[in-house]
Amino acid sequence: MNFENLRRRAGILILAATPPAIAGGGAITPDEAQQRLTDGNQRFSTGAATNPRCDEARRAETAEKGQNPFATVLTCSDSRVCAERIFDQGVGDVFTIRVAGNVSDTDEIGTIEYGVGHLHTPLLVVMGHSSCGAVGAV
Repeated sequence: MNFENLRRRAGILILAATPPAIAGGGAITPDEAQQRLTDGNQRFSTGAATNPRCDEARRAETAEKGQNPFATVLTCSDSRVCAERIFDQGVGDVFTIRVAGNVSDTDEIGTIEYGVGHLHTPLLVVMGHSSCGAVGAV
């Protein structure tokens, strides 16, 4: 499923934060961050995912230098919905908050604030999905 279909069918809400953040060594705008996710999702949905920046060198880099994600994503804890895979991103690229039913209470909102305010991600994506067991259980 591609990003546009995800947006329509899965209830993705995209919010831009300002000003642009520092990610990957340079300034990135909310539009650029969204384009990275869109491009990655296109690769994922066509079977051309590259699984970038997941190697030992990248893990060592983020362990040593810290994380600099370019997007914060709130999504469900469902094992079928993995933001890093759906958007074909690597270690340290996406600050992901996972909670059953992708609902936000004090803890989740505080974590989102950490991503946007402390890690300076210029983009917040709230991503739901179809057939969510947690939503059905409530």
